[in-house]
Amino acid sequence: MLTIILAAVFLWILFKAFGLVLHLAWGIFKVIGVLLMILAAPLFLGIVLVGGALALLAVPIGLVALACGIGALAD
Repeated sequence: MLTIILAAVFLWILFKAFGLVLHLAWGIFKVIGVLLMILAAPLFLGIVLVGGALALLAVPIGLVALACGIGALAD
């Protein structure tokens, strides 16, 4: 759930940065828009990859825990 929220935040930042780049005149604000765009895309990809890897690891860890009798469903 945290991954989805963080992904949504970074997508929002990315779209805001695109809007900022397209609507602002030359100057410091255009530089800030470009920097936001450059920061948002790799962070979004990193969060999606890390979140996906953690989700994939949760399934086998949960199955091993159940097989060893650890957890609420083992009773």
